[in-house]
Amino acid sequence: MTINFDYRCGILEAADTKTGREWCWYKGDPEVTRTENGELLSSIGVPIVATVVEVKTLIRMDTKK
Repeated sequence: MTINFDYRCGILEAADTKTGREWCWYKGDPEVTRTENGELLSSIGVPIVATVVEVKTLIRMDTKK
């Protein structure tokens, strides 16, 4: 599974083109939203002080569930 990440202007977006899942996180937000084919599925809790690298790790862990 390959996750494509894009981080610009404090917004991290990630996508898995094989499953249609996407994740979005705004720096400082307490959650990452997860969608599949444009439908909101759930969110993942994120510590307020999380770095982009830490959030990427959380997203990668979420793909294994």
